[in-house]
Amino acid sequence: MNTFNKIAGPLGLVLIIIGGITYGILYTSIYSMIPLILGLILSVYSVIMNLKLSKTEGAVRSTKLSINAGISILFLAAILIFCQALASRHSARFDTTENKRYSLSSETTNILDGLKDNVTFTCFFKETTRGKRQLEDLLKEYSSKSPHIKYRFIDPDKKPMEAKRYGVTSYGTTVVECRDQEEKIYGTTEEKITNALLKVTRKKKKAIYFVSGHGEKALEDTEPSGLSQLKKAIGDENYEVKELFTMRDTIPKDCSVLVIAGPTKDMFPQEQKMVERYLDKGGKLLAMVDPLSGTHQLDSLISHYGIEVTNSMIIDKLGKLLAGNYLTPVVNSYGEHPITKNF
Repeated sequence: MNTFNKIAGPLGLVLIIIGGITYGILYTSIYSMIPLILGLILSVYSVIMNLKLSKTEGAVRSTKLSINAGISILFLAAILIFCQALASRHSARFDTTENKRYSLSSETTNILDGLKDNVTFTCFFKETTRGKRQLEDLLKEYSSKSPHIKYRFIDPDKKPMEAKRYGVTSYGTTVVECRDQEEKIYGTTEEKITNALLKVTRKKKKAIYFVSGHGEKALEDTEPSGLSQLKKAIGDENYEVKELFTMRDTIPKDCSVLVIAGPTKDMFPQEQKMVERYLDKGGKLLAMVDPLSGTHQLDSLISHYGIEVTNSMIIDKLGKLLAGNYLTPVVNSYGEHPITKNF
């Protein structure tokens, strides 16, 4: 028996193992099919050569080879079963696109990592409904990140009773369920899916209070300088947005974050003390202070925690070139800091 005949069997076995592992990671692809096919060819070739050899070297040799071949087949079958089980229990997905278009955001990943209850997505789509493939790919990515994500697609024309049970009246509706919570969404974007996920899994809405009474930006103002869009975006993240008149009201116990957005008049000393007490008890404050605003009480409050508020402005000539102005800095990278690490 020449050298190639001796190594054909083991080499084929190795190629089949490589193909099996690659298949478990990349599913059906040229990278898994080539080693699998080559491995099978070499294995079949090895068996044929051994059969020919057995005819020339007698019955004893034939019996020995048959036993060895049987052991090899059992060993190969065990390895393939192991690879399949490993692939099904520990699936891996890779996004090789430059802009990571098939990757989930860090916010979504953090939410999925923290899931403790099963969440079911029931998607009412026809095969021809726009966005079905996109949603299917997205939910596949969600489920690969968390075993608590379950999903199914239902054609409402084929199963009208299911659509009626969920109160679905239009194609492209997805019903998200967790425990006794339910949310309907009409879209196939990550933002809509994650927001719905938050709404059904968060047991209680957190409240964000915006201070008013000092010329702050208004929550209902739809002008470019207003906060109506911010209010909507925060609400979509399943937070309650409320207004707080600190000259009259105290800071409620359910206040998760207190926001002071661009005041043009200063706080009274008693208001400053109230905010200080809130912060000393572990409260959170977002202060958006414009330069030259004359808010000395607020500046003093912030400096109490080691942050200096200056009357400085950043001037960037590049902002003017991009149809902006000198006071609009162009930022393409952020410093190393917990606040900006996910920007």
